[in-house]
Amino acid sequence: MHLLYQAMARLSITPFVFVAIPRPKRIDKNFKTAQKILKKLELGLITVAIDSPIQHAEILLFPGELAKSGKANKKAAALRKEINNRTGDTAGGSTGVIINTAYRERCIKIACLLEQTDALSPRELVKNHHCDKDTGHILRQNHYRWFTRIARGLYALSAEGKQFLNENADNPLVVHYRLISSKIVF
Repeated sequence: MHLLYQAMARLSITPFVFVAIPRPKRIDKNFKTAQKILKKLELGLITVAIDSPIQHAEILLFPGELAKSGKANKKAAALRKEINNRTGDTAGGSTGVIINTAYRERCIKIACLLEQTDALSPRELVKNHHCDKDTGHILRQNHYRWFTRIARGLYALSAEGKQFLNENADNPLVVHYRLISSKIVF
């Protein structure tokens, strides 16, 4: 049952979930019932021959497709978007380390661009400097307090933003976006 709970949790990320178990010594009624349950749940089944001198895996069931619209596909799309929008690599499983999410990376990019100039509008950042469409939202939300509103539609780097960039000058994302923004003619 624990394995089924784990497989059902994975279905929220992808419709292609396999359950792997040791190959049974004989195919009995219980095994066939388990296969029927997995099939109904649209899960795949892989048996692994651990007891054999030539260890191999065999796919007995392929996972079925989930409905085209649903939470699983939305969560999977959100996860793919997050991964695709990241430039650098973040080590997984780390504690006490700041994780560079796609959102944080976009904030660093904007901060590095604003560091090179007095003020810019979200429209200029999107049109001329290839920032994402949600740049205006990021500047207004100001989650990290790195930006300050100078006038309507104009933003500059705040003192906290300058402090962050200076304290994290060796951060690979800061180095990357400072290099790019230093080559831009404003």
